Amino acid sequence: MNEAGTLWDLKKAQTRDDLVRAALTLFRRKGFDETTVEEIAAAARTSPRTLFRYFGSKEDLVFHDLPDHLEFARGQLAKSLERHGVWDGVVRTIIAVVTRFVSAGADLAAERLEAWVREPALRQRFAALCLEWESSIADAVAEYRNTRAATDPYARTVGIVAVAGVRCAIETTRRRGFVEDLQAVLDEIGGGLRHEPAAVKSKRRSRDA
Repeated sequence: MNEAGTLWDLKKAQTRDDLVRAALTLFRRKGFDETTVEEIAAAARTSPRTLFRYFGSKEDLVFHDLPDHLEFARGQLAKSLERHGVWDGVVRTIIAVVTRFVSAGADLAAERLEAWVREPALRQRFAALCLEWESSIADAVAEYRNTRAATDPYARTVGIVAVAGVRCAIETTRRRGFVEDLQAVLDEIGGGLRHEPAAVKSKRRSRDA
């Protein structure tokens, strides 16, 4: 990439971060519903047209990278399950994703998490995203076990409980740090889930296959 391209990419990243930062400040001060796109753009010293060039909606200002993190998780899950077993493989994937999320915007990560659970409109989308994460984890576990998530209670339970641990860590006051607290929560609740029951209708594929 040439120098001009690099500078342009840096400028775009800065504009995106400025918009997110401005939005979070206004959401905290006025509330999500009461904050307008025009106010966010003005606070970031840009235009509403530019805002919509980067984000499809006002909600996307705090959720914009979640699809990318979910794709990363899906790519990690199969390898992690094969290497570490079901529960530990899921936990390692979640910790990798959360570490990636925090590292990508350390100064904004905590405030974004707080906005997800503080603002009713954002909380609804957060809940919908949690269901998507539950399904993705359950599907990966079922594939590993040569079952179907719809008929494998263990796979569904792992997905639900793992995401519940994430929600618990997000919604609880953090003492040490979000990643550390999440690891502690998942370790605490995962004891029974480490004992994987046999798949009911089909044998698990050979790991040497």
